[in-house]
Amino acid sequence: MIAKVLVAYSLATFTVALTLAPVFPKLHIDFMRAAVVTFPHGVALAYVASLSKGERRELLPLNAPLLALPFWYDGLKHYLAAPALHVALWALSSSSKWKGAFRRSLQAVAISYFALTIYSITSADPVTDAVRLLAYPFALIYAVSCQSFPKTFGEEANWPLAFASSALSLALLAYPHPSYALGFFSPLVYLVAAKFYNLPKYYKKVKGLEGVARRAQEYFWWGHALVIPSSFLPLLAKEPLTSLHASLLGFVALHIFIHFPMMVPIILKVPNRRRYCKLPLPLALLSATVWPHQRHLAYALFLLAYSTLLLSTFELPGGGLAGGGGAEGGGAKGPRGAQKEERR
Repeated sequence: MIAKVLVAYSLATFTVALTLAPVFPKLHIDFMRAAVVTFPHGVALAYVASLSKGERRELLPLNAPLLALPFWYDGLKHYLAAPALHVALWALSSSSKWKGAFRRSLQAVAISYFALTIYSITSADPVTDAVRLLAYPFALIYAVSCQSFPKTFGEEANWPLAFASSALSLALLAYPHPSYALGFFSPLVYLVAAKFYNLPKYYKKVKGLEGVARRAQEYFWWGHALVIPSSFLPLLAKEPLTSLHASLLGFVALHIFIHFPMMVPIILKVPNRRRYCKLPLPLALLSATVWPHQRHLAYALFLLAYSTLLLSTFELPGGGLAGGGGAEGGGAKGPRGAQKEERR
């Protein structure tokens, strides 16, 4: 239940953050930081719960204060240590019940939550705070995607490199010390760890599918293909604020968009249109690319990407304009879909 509440709430928070961006920058930062915490946290709770073999530990009372984050971010920031440590320990406990990719993935999830714990005990101005916060979604992306991306196409990630990318992302917590820049190199290590170099081979498998399954896996494949150029954009930036927006609008947003149509309707328990419209993917990358040069255009592009994603994913009330239907198509193998492969 708490995962559903946090994901739904974070979508509303993110929408408000986008709306406030042009006119209320301080509120935009507060709402955006809250969304960057609550959305991945909701997804991570659902992910760890699905691999916990009946060990339910969502703990609504522990997570309920997070609903006040958008309105009192600085006051509640230090409280993040409580739910972060809880999930880190839960993930480590659950990892002991698995072997292979799921064990490694859960261990990497724990690293991301240790990053959130360290972040929560620091204090800084809003921009510095936002750069440091990136360590959490970066490490969580590596934890989940190194399991889901190669496994979808029948392969295993290079887990030593995956852990190296997670460790490297922790350098972002050192901002403004110069060593923080190492954190923006972590996506390059992740690309190798998750075997992005096999994308041409993976596409041959996609072409062998039909119908909804093909649309889903084509969407999944194209999203990851666009992650590659997005990984380099923060390194080309001339200032931390530009690297921050390049990461959020490109690398982080693309990973959210990739998994959004396949995971969020399941978490929220709402109908899925199964359109798998690929337009939001290049729009997000384009938004990240033009932000340093034309921020208003970048804002418009990302707003269009986000709106298109929502409209192509969620069934409208009554189903009058939806369509879709049929059996759920391919996409990433969910935790439950491959659990039997990983059990002791």
